[in-house]
Amino acid sequence: MPHEHPLPAPTNRIVRSTHFKKRRQVLKRQKSAARRARHAEEEALGDAAPPRREPTTIESSRVFDAETGAPLTREQALAITDEFTPVLAGDVRPRVVITTGLRPSDVSFDFVKALLPVLPKSIYFERLDASVAEFAASAAGKGYTDVVLVKEDRGALSTLTHVHLPEGPTAVYKLSSFVPNAKIKGRGRCTGHTPEVILNHFTTRLGLRVGRMLGSLFPHEPNFVGRQVATFHNQRDFIFFRFHRYVFTAERDRARLQELGPRFTLKLRALQKGVFMDPQKADHEFKWKTKTDIDRRRFFL
Repeated sequence: MPHEHPLPAPTNRIVRSTHFKKRRQVLKRQKSAARRARHAEEEALGDAAPPRREPTTIESSRVFDAETGAPLTREQALAITDEFTPVLAGDVRPRVVITTGLRPSDVSFDFVKALLPVLPKSIYFERLDASVAEFAASAAGKGYTDVVLVKEDRGALSTLTHVHLPEGPTAVYKLSSFVPNAKIKGRGRCTGHTPEVILNHFTTRLGLRVGRMLGSLFPHEPNFVGRQVATFHNQRDFIFFRFHRYVFTAERDRARLQELGPRFTLKLRALQKGVFMDPQKADHEFKWKTKTDIDRRRFFL
């Protein structure tokens, strides 16, 4: 049986467009009338009015992956003990070394320059011709807790690799949407105060692990005098980084946010057990594949 289209289908394009505009106006009036009727009903019934229907979004219809797990409760999240616990508990102060890929250009150095003030006590070391495993072993021997490796491809930032020392794990992210401090309108200047760290919407077992790993880059002894906040916001498996400062009004009864920069976006590609090694030989906790993103409602973090 042929599908019945609600609109007439004349061959004349102008007539067809006119029919479409009229129908759209009718639907708009019906929607407005229904909204006014709902508001009138809510005013008349008060607390006895029926609850509003929540809109259906991709997040509300999310399908959880069996491997990464369903969302954990707050109690379960607080009970987690892993490689990052000493840093998150404040027993160990992180020491981060940042480096680049082989033959870096100004693109990589601009990102490193923007990232150094964000991570307290971080330092840049030239990689030279050392492999990632050799560089990580050298950094671990000098007492560093993390290695952040920035790589570029064809003159554009492409990958950020985070190695937690001395025994891993290693997270590999796609790096995109980098906005340096100089291009942020109304930006402030970063100070040496230790920032607060906010991790938003990391809910699954894998998400909490990734969030804790990112949080372990910062000392968990925030200096509230500096009023600086580093935020990792997860939305549909894209991790957006922002760096702000609270600015109080003269009366100190209100506050606003002043962005300090930089901005960038991460998307998890792989989470390896241990220190970085050949992806073909590594033991993965998670590995992104092309077929991974077939279902738009399935997220992993």
